[in-house]
Amino acid sequence: MLFLYVVGLPVLAYLRVYAMTRKLSIHRKSLGNDSENKKEVGLEILKHDHKIYGMFYSSFRNETWWWEATVAARKIVIALIGVFGAEMKNMQVHLTAMLVVLILLVTAQVRPFGGLSNGLLHVLEMASLMATFLTLWAGSVFNTLPRCEDPLKGEGTTLAWCDALSIVVGLVDILVVVAFVGCFIYLKVGSQNKIEEQVVLNPMVEHGRAVAGGGGGGETSAPENLAKNSGIRTVEMVDIKVSD
Repeated sequence: MLFLYVVGLPVLAYLRVYAMTRKLSIHRKSLGNDSENKKEVGLEILKHDHKIYGMFYSSFRNETWWWEATVAARKIVIALIGVFGAEMKNMQVHLTAMLVVLILLVTAQVRPFGGLSNGLLHVLEMASLMATFLTLWAGSVFNTLPRCEDPLKGEGTTLAWCDALSIVVGLVDILVVVAFVGCFIYLKVGSQNKIEEQVVLNPMVEHGRAVAGGGGGGETSAPENLAKNSGIRTVEMVDIKVSD
C-alpha cells in the first residue's frame, strides 16, 4: 500500500497528463494549419482536465511538461536514501548531497519553467536546491565535529568557524523560505488583480467593438485601446505540446 501511494500516484498523474498531450496533438493534426482554431480547440478539450491536473505542468515550458515527474522521482529517491540508508552512516549525507548537486546541474541546463514568471521560478528553484546542498554539507561537518567541539581542547570548547557555519546555514534556509512565501503572495495577488481588471474591461471592449462594427468604420474604440495599452490579456490555459 505504501508503494502504491509513493510511486503509484505520481505515475498515474504522469500517465494522465501524457494522455492529455496526445489528445491535444491528435486534435491539432485534424485542424491542419489553422493556428487560431488550434488554440480554441486546445482550450476547450482540456478545460475540465486542466482544472484537475494543471498543477503538474502549467509552470513548465511546452517541451518540458513532464518535468514534475522528475521532481517526484528525486523526492522518492531522497526519501529512500533517508529511510533505508542508515547502514551507510556518514556516506548517507554525502550520497544525498551528490544527488542534489546533480539535480541542480540538470535544472540549470534544462531550465524547465515557462510563462511570464519563468525567470523568477528558475531562481527560486536554484536557491532551494543550493540551500538544500548547503544544509547537507553543513550536516556532514557537524557529523565530523559533534556540537562543534574543538577536538584538541576537549569538551566545552567550540570552534568559532563551526558556530558561524551553523548560523549562516540556518539564516540561508530561513531566507529561502521567506522568499518563497513572499513570491507566492506577490504572484497570487498580481494574478488576481489581472483577472479582476479583465472582468471589468471585457464588457467595455465588446461594447466598443459592437459600436465600431455598427458604424462601418475600422477605427478601434477607446475601451479597446484601454485594454490593449494596459497589457491585459485573456487568461488562457497553458498550452501543452508533444513532439510527434
